[in-house]
Amino acid sequence: MITVGIVGGGKGGASILRVFQSIQDVRLVGIADVNINAMGMQFASEIGVPVYTDFTELLKQPGLEVIIDVTGSEIVRDKIIEDKPKECLLVEPKVARLMWFLAEQKDRMLSEINDQAQELAGIGRQLSTAVEQVPDIINEVSDFIKRYGETLYTSVTEVKKHLNDTGEVLDFTRKVADQTKLLGINAAIEAARAGEFGRGFGVVSEEVRKLAEHSATSVKNIATIMKNLEHSVGSIIYSIEENNKLTEKQVSAAQQVAYAVSQLGRLADDMNEFSRKLAAMQ
Repeated sequence: MITVGIVGGGKGGASILRVFQSIQDVRLVGIADVNINAMGMQFASEIGVPVYTDFTELLKQPGLEVIIDVTGSEIVRDKIIEDKPKECLLVEPKVARLMWFLAEQKDRMLSEINDQAQELAGIGRQLSTAVEQVPDIINEVSDFIKRYGETLYTSVTEVKKHLNDTGEVLDFTRKVADQTKLLGINAAIEAARAGEFGRGFGVVSEEVRKLAEHSATSVKNIATIMKNLEHSVGSIIYSIEENNKLTEKQVSAAQQVAYAVSQLGRLADDMNEFSRKLAAMQ
């Protein structure tokens, strides 16, 4: 482990301090500046690094191996050379300034990466919200399908009932035809037996007239039933059309899910890449 001290607690000293405080093989023995409120001095106090307003006190710390001069002052440099232990290495201001620039560049890169990570996190939250809304859409579609399915079932049931009614009317019509035929035969027999041509056919004609009236009524009933059938079929068609629309909604919802999943996948890839960069910078 290398023990390091920093002379100069301004912006440059603070940047270098941030770099070294994250390195496990470096032990910071202190930072010195005449201004106790300097940026580097305050940061050192926050992280527990000793601070000195007299850099000669810092030079007296036992085990000091490297002293970094960030002041840029030749007077300070000369004084450090005069007072530092012989075995202590001095990093002169020009080299320290280069370290400062590198540290600032690293801070800027980390800041940009952090901003991008925050932006991606925001996108991730938006995507999560979008994904959470998808079940609501699917539930809405399911409810619609259920309701229209019930409507379709009711319409089909009505059609079945109307068809049954039609069958009853047709049965009645067939009975009328059979009875009319039977009456005609009976009338012919009666006329032959009695020899009274006019009377027998008069009776038959009256019965046929009555049956014809019943047949007319049945025809009207059939017409009404057919209209009901037409209405029921229209309801079925409408239900089918609505179900088609709901199917389109389902397709749209599925596409939204697929898009959200793909975006989340891209987000995960981007976050992994930025994490790799962050790890490499540390």
